[in-house]
Amino acid sequence: MRLYCAKIPSPADIPHLMEFVPPARKACFPRFEGAAARTAVGWALLSYGLAKDFDIFPVPEIVLAPGGKPLFKRCDLYFSISHGKTYALCAISRYPVGVDVETRRRINPRIRERVLAPGEKDEDFFDMWVLKESYIKLRGEKDVPFNKINFARSANTPVFEGNGVFGVLYDEIPGCSAAVCAYNKPETAGIEFVPRENLCCAENSS
Repeated sequence: MRLYCAKIPSPADIPHLMEFVPPARKACFPRFEGAAARTAVGWALLSYGLAKDFDIFPVPEIVLAPGGKPLFKRCDLYFSISHGKTYALCAISRYPVGVDVETRRRINPRIRERVLAPGEKDEDFFDMWVLKESYIKLRGEKDVPFNKINFARSANTPVFEGNGVFGVLYDEIPGCSAAVCAYNKPETAGIEFVPRENLCCAENSS
């Protein structure tokens, strides 16, 4: 599995990345601004990673599963994309995968109540948030109460209790929590940080 990360660029750079967003995703947003615009960075990371490490360009056709999870229509690879307020993250794998990144910041107590399960600590809030979000992205499910999902820690690898799901935390992204979930224990060579100039020419990264 490969992980790619990039800092969210200035708004002036976003239009240059719009070409990487597939039509199926563009149709979900009336305007590309704010959070919607930041998704373009994740899609540019996908294009970059496929070309650089898998010799695939252009990005294969993408379809949406019934739950809304994006999938390649005719390709034996899987991917997951996430973005926070400051960084975007993309995973490409030969097996199903879910990924999430969140910028650590002040959070409304009501959100904490919706995320943390009984027994989980406030200081672990962002780690639990990204683990649970990546779990949902792996499963392609919606409307799953976060506070009904429980992770048990085993050394440095929080492992979901049941369903054969493994979750791994990453702390390399400045100011962020990030996690990957998979049905087998995720193994990566670490996170590759991609400079902005490489994103803007992702089609030439192979």
